[in-house]
Amino acid sequence: MRVPDDLSVVGFDDVPAAAVATPPLTTVWQPHARKGVEAVRMLFQPAPTRAVLLLPTKVVPHASTVPPA
Repeated sequence: MRVPDDLSVVGFDDVPAAAVATPPLTTVWQPHARKGVEAVRMLFQPAPTRAVLLLPTKVVPHASTVPPA
């Protein structure tokens, strides 16, 4: 199979190697630093509770994906 002719591929974390892969890999970016800050903040709350925290993400398009046929 050929990417993206036969199959689209998407990675996660937007690592630098994604942009230099052949073909360059479409990825999903997430705010790593903010994730760490929020995790520490939640860990050190006086009365930790179960919580859900939604952080922004974005698709970083490259040549490993094409629109559906």
